[in-house]
Amino acid sequence: MEKSMTTDLIKGLKARYPEVSTEVLSEIAQEAILTFASTTEISALVARGGGDALPWSVRGGGVFPLSARGGGDALPWSLITTTVRKALDLPGYVALKASENAEHLCRELAQTTLSKGEALPATKSFSLYLLRCLIEGTVSGKATLGVAFPPEFLFILDVGYEALVGVSFLWSAVLSGDPTFPDESRAAIRSIPALDEGSLLYPNIAGSLIVKIADGVPQNQIVNDFESRGLWDLTFSGSTCFVHCPGFRERFMCSRLSAEFSYVKWAEPDRLVRLIDIVPGWSIVRLV
Repeated sequence: MEKSMTTDLIKGLKARYPEVSTEVLSEIAQEAILTFASTTEISALVARGGGDALPWSVRGGGVFPLSARGGGDALPWSLITTTVRKALDLPGYVALKASENAEHLCRELAQTTLSKGEALPATKSFSLYLLRCLIEGTVSGKATLGVAFPPEFLFILDVGYEALVGVSFLWSAVLSGDPTFPDESRAAIRSIPALDEGSLLYPNIAGSLIVKIADGVPQNQIVNDFESRGLWDLTFSGSTCFVHCPGFRERFMCSRLSAEFSYVKWAEPDRLVRLIDIVPGWSIVRLV
């Protein structure tokens, strides 16, 4: 009886997951026979083609199946071994590209805003903030407090520059959590003047400046002057110039441009803008 049911279970799983080797499915099926308490449970699983045998996620210490029908027929999480994960292409945490060390990942990302050949100094301190936009609303007719936008996790490093290094990651939920957090493809690099509410909510864009130029100055002259001061990627919109400088020293560079070139009317760091007409508004909580 057990051998027959194992064979039937393998066939059901193979029909649903043809790309998985029979050897791997056989391992799952054999352990399933030992796991389920009754023949009825096994028969129900086989009848559905094994579709509920492979768990999708952990919830409350257990699992729920691909069909998301409650988890009663799901195999224990321990059955999904490294071999099985690879065969099914399940995204185990160790396979994610994100660094296991958040500080190391933040430093790698911050390095991309520096000038060529420059190395980010050693970290003096490391902290983490949670930013949420809270909004009043109703759920099932009852007043409640919600979150208007995806939560933002802001990692902050002090490396001795005039501004703090900020690396922001948005939380992108899939079911009950974010499976790839922190995802470097969703990171934004911030230059933070100070650890006050205004600076945390409205940080500068790392290495990005806006410069107002007097009329009549040739663009090639501006490009030559600015590049000689270590700036790059100049673009123009009328008399306004958008330019990149080494990150986390934006205010110094703005002062330098204003002092050295008479045709610079003003220069300031580019800055993040947020919606503010929401009640009760933005919340900042330090986590680390």
